[in-house]
Amino acid sequence: MRFISYFEPDFLVKEHVMLKNVECSEENKTFKVFLQGDKLLDVTSFKKLIYGLEKLSSSCEFRKYTVDFQIDYTDLRINESKLYLDYYRTILTEFKVDYDLLMLSNHNVLYENSSYIINLNDLNKISDLTIEKAVNLFNKFGLNIQIKKELIDKEAVLEIKNEIKANEEAEMIKNIEQAKEVEEKKKQIETAQKKSKYVKPNNAASVEPISNIPTTQLGLDEHLNKTGSLSFTIEGQIFNIEYSRLPKSELYQLSVTDGTDSILIKKFVKSEADKEAFSALKKGDVIRVTGNAINDTYAREVVLNVSKFIYVGVMEEKAREDLALEKRVELHLHTNMSALDALCEVKDYVKMALKWGHKAIAFTDHDGVYSYHDIMAATDGKDIKPIYGVELGLVDEQKFNIAYTSKDIDLRNATYVVFDIETTGFSVIYDRIIQIAARKVLQGQVIETFECFVNPQMPIPGKITELTSITDEMVSEALTIEDVLPRFIDFIGDAILVAQNASFDVGHIYENMKRLGIPYKEFPVIDTMQLARNFYSNELKYFNLKTLAKFFKIQQEHHHLADDDTRVTTEIFLQMLQTLYKHNIYNYKDINSSIYLEDAFRHVFPRHVTL
Repeated sequence: MRFISYFEPDFLVKEHVMLKNVECSEENKTFKVFLQGDKLLDVTSFKKLIYGLEKLSSSCEFRKYTVDFQIDYTDLRINESKLYLDYYRTILTEFKVDYDLLMLSNHNVLYENSSYIINLNDLNKISDLTIEKAVNLFNKFGLNIQIKKELIDKEAVLEIKNEIKANEEAEMIKNIEQAKEVEEKKKQIETAQKKSKYVKPNNAASVEPISNIPTTQLGLDEHLNKTGSLSFTIEGQIFNIEYSRLPKSELYQLSVTDGTDSILIKKFVKSEADKEAFSALKKGDVIRVTGNAINDTYAREVVLNVSKFIYVGVMEEKAREDLALEKRVELHLHTNMSALDALCEVKDYVKMALKWGHKAIAFTDHDGVYSYHDIMAATDGKDIKPIYGVELGLVDEQKFNIAYTSKDIDLRNATYVVFDIETTGFSVIYDRIIQIAARKVLQGQVIETFECFVNPQMPIPGKITELTSITDEMVSEALTIEDVLPRFIDFIGDAILVAQNASFDVGHIYENMKRLGIPYKEFPVIDTMQLARNFYSNELKYFNLKTLAKFFKIQQEHHHLADDDTRVTTEIFLQMLQTLYKHNIYNYKDINSSIYLEDAFRHVFPRHVTL
């Protein structure tokens, strides 16, 4: 198991921490890691170590196990009291612990002679069971330490109360100063709103595009692992503001865009000073914000929690113009009558076209001239000619094929290569292959397999990693497509290629052959998805791999990982072959003759035509 890969490069070596032992129980589904270090780590390095262990426990390889660990050190640095007090606060407040352990952080604690001493005005406030749990927790993190309870004397209590009072007074002074600062900021904003016009996002070195902020939890984890921080400073225009009053605070949610992307910015406001500052903001304002990016479970997206913001200016709205000497005629336009495809009404389009000096405009809503009366009303008496059009869906049932060629091959004695690929995206032009898996089948038996990762020489998008569990690290040392594809073509030989939604997989193979200068070869291909549409449309509504696996009673273990998808597709295809035989189809060239032309149009994706 790739244990080391869950830590920053060279982290364990640099900190002199090594893997001592691993205990794994398949019966109990437990996995325990034992680590040995030269000396007690500083708190920053300690956090990185625990973060690596947490990544390990949440990874797909270990998800079925209960992951635990034990750290031991040769040098415990027992005389460094500040380090031990930092460990005390870090372990109890920054990691997931039981509530009774968390409450220990609310009490005054001292460190003396390898012991934590908790000062209490009532020894019964903390149970002996809680103390025992805390000792075990600290021992797990490598601290061989005891915890004692001591009763605070009256003078000490008085001293603590005086300290609290002093802190409260300091807090009050701080709030007054903050109020003055906010008042000054409001005046600056009002002045800026009257004078300044925002033109383009500030080019300050600390500001970065919103598009740089990861959009998934996995992306956040990878960014934190590489940089050690999830703090971002962005600059953009507010286009929506939501305000909510909560029991103990007020919540401001600002939607901000900088032209590269948009993000939701959240701020829980408690002080009157902050309330005044945020209430002064409005749509169109441009702000620079610093905050931590988190995957917000309530918003169900990555948001930025504000720690600091600066008012920059007001976005100057510049209307679009058509400066062409010879004006064009828009011949493809949807109105709000095209469901899920447009929002604007006819009158808005006509108003804009007239403003730009256009002499005609065509409306082409989906499947019908639904805006006829609106078009007539909006153009009546205006210096513009309405063109009534429609966009229809055209299907050509002759394009529906199960087999891609007409070669004369006996299906009963043929060799098949059932394969699947994973890629960085859907485009055969711009995206790259990251995994190829295949099974060679002869007379119902798997006789050979092919499986390898491919280095795409480009980052794998977060969405693809979420879907396939394939990370940049997994392909970083893999061969490139220049080395892998010739091997795969040799593996295929003269076999019939079989794939689910074969046009996608075969399309990538052909495009990469073209890119690498490999001579064109016409592969015989069978598409299991089209085969299912033709023979099982009475039993099924959908024909994706998940649906087919359920229909044929085949267990899927990891959908969208090529090796498992290939296994599932192989088992499905072997059952489909029996269906072909039942219909007296024993030759590859006869497969397409089994297509029911009366129903074929239902299985072809329509193309848009404009009339």
